[in-house]
Amino acid sequence: MKKFLIRISSIVYSFIYNVLGIAEIKRSKILRLSIKQSCRCNRINVNGASLKHCDVYINGGNNTIAVNGGSLYKTEIKIFGESNALEIEKDSGLSFSQIVIRGDNCKVLIGKGATFGSVYMVCMGKANSIKIGEGCMFAEQIDVWSTDSHPIYDNDGNLLNPSHPITIEDNVWVGKCSKILKGVTIHSGAVIGMGSIVTKDVKAHSLNVGNPAHCIRENISWERTFIKE
Repeated sequence: MKKFLIRISSIVYSFIYNVLGIAEIKRSKILRLSIKQSCRCNRINVNGASLKHCDVYINGGNNTIAVNGGSLYKTEIKIFGESNALEIEKDSGLSFSQIVIRGDNCKVLIGKGATFGSVYMVCMGKANSIKIGEGCMFAEQIDVWSTDSHPIYDNDGNLLNPSHPITIEDNVWVGKCSKILKGVTIHSGAVIGMGSIVTKDVKAHSLNVGNPAHCIRENISWERTFIKE
């Protein structure tokens, strides 16, 4: 397993990685980035981003990580398998977070301007996905799991708990310590209250709380500004 520990400028960083055929770094600020991978047939592309105290681990081939702007701070990315992809778009921000992809042809997409106080995000299986829209706001200690991680079978050997995609549309606010489980779609403008567990689809512009989360108010809107009244 090869390990690369970077404590140099992004210009030198870009040159080294282009020569090695591992990553391409452009116009980015890098402060301690550790990369471990099993082969060189993966691509890490960072463009106009800030990465500080981050770790990347890839076991498999033909995987892609693309950070197109935004910032990552004390964030760990782990990918196991083949042809998986992580895409993080402009103005997004992740702190104290973990992203785990395990399987083949899985995809995690984080849209423009989505921010995370801290999140543990897990995508497993075949062609599974987690898609997060633009302008979403996640507080601290959030769990987003599009899988149960381990299989459960009936007496005939049939799988009872397959993985299913998660879709979180634009401008969704998820409160602290909430959990979003597999197969869920949270529609645009929804709010998930602190400590809620989301097990089914959530309506657009609705306020949802509890375990399991349920709607207590519809036709709502929210802002990132702090309450003044």
